[in-house]
Amino acid sequence: MAHGRAPMSTATVAKLKRERRVPWIALGLLLVFGAGLGFAAWSRATSSRSPVLVAVRDVAAGEAVPVEAVGTADVGAGPGVHTIAASDLELVVGRMARGPIPAGSVLSPDMVSDGDAVPAGQAVIGAVLEPGAYPTAALRPGDPVRMVEAAAAGDLAAVPKELGAGRVWAVTTPDGPGANGLFVSLLVPEDQAAAASNAAARQQLRLVLTGDAMPDGAA
Repeated sequence: MAHGRAPMSTATVAKLKRERRVPWIALGLLLVFGAGLGFAAWSRATSSRSPVLVAVRDVAAGEAVPVEAVGTADVGAGPGVHTIAASDLELVVGRMARGPIPAGSVLSPDMVSDGDAVPAGQAVIGAVLEPGAYPTAALRPGDPVRMVEAAAAGDLAAVPKELGAGRVWAVTTPDGPGANGLFVSLLVPEDQAAAASNAAARQQLRLVLTGDAMPDGAA
């Protein structure tokens, strides 16, 4: 006569069910705990955003920053990123832009300085210079340069033309895919501004870094 397994008691069956439920309960608690940590991290990240000053239109190098060019935006700046709180308009409005400030830029104290926007008798011109048209990519604001108009391509008889002395006002790198070279703003005497601008427009402007004195009124 075959002997079957004795039926389990009600208490034993309940115990086995509880044991089977324990791993699922533990997994559920782990998921809830992980979700809580994720929400806490997200909350910290979003709560760290604060209103700061931004440029709402382009500001040219040497321009006194007008109040209408400044707006606010909530940003989460990382460590070491200098920003200006939305309440500190006086730190930027009316001060001189050290270089071109494109619309949308988060403003920082390093972008502006005190003093006249452009000295009397001087002008600021801009030039996009290809590699070879400037002496070094390490050009810095204040560097004295001599401006030269190179001969047009294919004109073997032409002689480079001296356009006078200038000073580097600001240096930036052009934006966009495949962009190279430098965008250089130059402080030049007003009577040289037209010739230097025309040479720059024709891609014939060349800069020579020198130890010359600054142009009159530009020191």
